Amino acid sequence: MPQLQLPMFPGGMSLIKANLGCVRDAQSLTCFYGNLPVFTHGVDDLRSFRMITSQF
Repeated sequence: MPQLQLPMFPGGMSLIKANLGCVRDAQSLTCFYGNLPVFTHGVDDLRSFRMITSQF
């Protein structure tokens, strides 16, 4: 039986959807699904940003 995931996010997160959000620090942007980090890329890396947002 699947277990429900609580929407627990780190402080300073910008929510995109109910379970998806991003946190930006000085050099990187990390995307979280629930409480799990799923992708990290550099702040200036536009190609990686476009790739991961198209997959979401």
